[in-house]
Amino acid sequence: MKELFIDPSWTYRQAVKNIKPLKDEYQGILSSFSLWQTKEWAYFIRSTRDSFYKLNLLEWQIDNLWKYMNGFMPYYVLKRSSLRYK
Repeated sequence: MKELFIDPSWTYRQAVKNIKPLKDEYQGILSSFSLWQTKEWAYFIRSTRDSFYKLNLLEWQIDNLWKYMNGFMPYYVLKRSSLRYK
């Protein structure tokens, strides 16, 4: 099964710094599933989300990262939110 590597030791600022290539890889893997692989597709999304929520960050920080990964938050907003935190 395909997986993304999300370093559990990342701070919020490090996660934001590394999120653009992660999003590209995430979208590439999502697009590689066929129409008939709905279980595998859903499992990949859940396991990726769970990897983010295992990070030792505040919940709103993880929510922001996950929103960006799914296209619900622009990068400049995410970057601006990381400037005040490690």
